[in-house]
Amino acid sequence: MATEIRTAIYSIVSVIAGLCLLWQFVQGWGSRKTWTDVAETCLWIFCAGGGIAIAGWFFTGGSKIVFGG
Repeated sequence: MATEIRTAIYSIVSVIAGLCLLWQFVQGWGSRKTWTDVAETCLWIFCAGGGIAIAGWFFTGGSKIVFGG
């Protein structure tokens, strides 16, 4: 069940991040934002998504660690 919840969260975050990126490109194309602002926002979105992926990697990798012998 936890795997299904994690997959659902990844899916929701992916869709939201994709929509935010698309909106930023539309704003840049329409000259409502500078391309530097668009690049900065894209970097924030990339880092937020990467943070979620790294946290998931730590939790799944941490469950395989065995202490003692």
